[in-house]
Amino acid sequence: MIVIASQRAQDSASFSDLDNPPALTINCKYGSYVCKGARYTAESCLDVKIPALEENEVVLVKDLDLNTIGCLMRASGCFIDNPEFWSYAQGQEEVQDESLWERYNGALAWLEENAPSFDEDSPVTEVTSFFTSAKLFIQEALEDGHLATRMGRAYLYLRQKLDERTFYKEYPHGLLCRKTEGEFANDLYRNSRVVCSYDNLNRAITISSKKPIAGFSCRDFCNTMWGSDSWGDELLSGSPKHRALGEGEFIKITMKLMEALSRV
Repeated sequence: MIVIASQRAQDSASFSDLDNPPALTINCKYGSYVCKGARYTAESCLDVKIPALEENEVVLVKDLDLNTIGCLMRASGCFIDNPEFWSYAQGQEEVQDESLWERYNGALAWLEENAPSFDEDSPVTEVTSFFTSAKLFIQEALEDGHLATRMGRAYLYLRQKLDERTFYKEYPHGLLCRKTEGEFANDLYRNSRVVCSYDNLNRAITISSKKPIAGFSCRDFCNTMWGSDSWGDELLSGSPKHRALGEGEFIKITMKLMEALSRV
């Protein structure tokens, strides 16, 4: 099974138009466009209908998160069934097994530390070897878990410190604002619905939603603020990468966000 990653809608669509299009696509959503697989289009690693693929068949992915790795493990026939572990990858918040939660976070830490780099000039990137390594780590995490547990405890500690260090202010209507120095902190929601972070190092603003909100989309909000050069999707979007923004813009966006969230 060959795994290919594509970060842009146009490249994904072009790849799918080839004589040998990807048999399976996993969460290849680019705004309103969804790239479909010739045999199957997957979204969740809990989907038991994901077909097993042959060695020469191609899978197209957009992200390399734990949910995507789980889908790939199903397609390669090496999925380890552990409903609670994989439900965390779907956003489940209630922790029932502390040991399993630590191993899950160990897997997140491994993915973050070993994520491949993407060449912006290349339309697609082969990530088969990365998937093979990720699969082996997750299998170890679920079958033994010693290394994953140690990594998970360290990761949880660092995330707590990042939460404390980047916290800026909580606003009404479920909005939490953060200030960072290049770190990604938009997945640290506390009790909020939406996080808006200002990256002082890169002069960028990122907006994320914990879950889908009827009548609100991070992508649509960012497109309204900065035009179509904004990147992202319904749950995670941000300012154009070529545009440097100051703290004044951050305050303005915060007020606009609070107004938008007050209506939904």
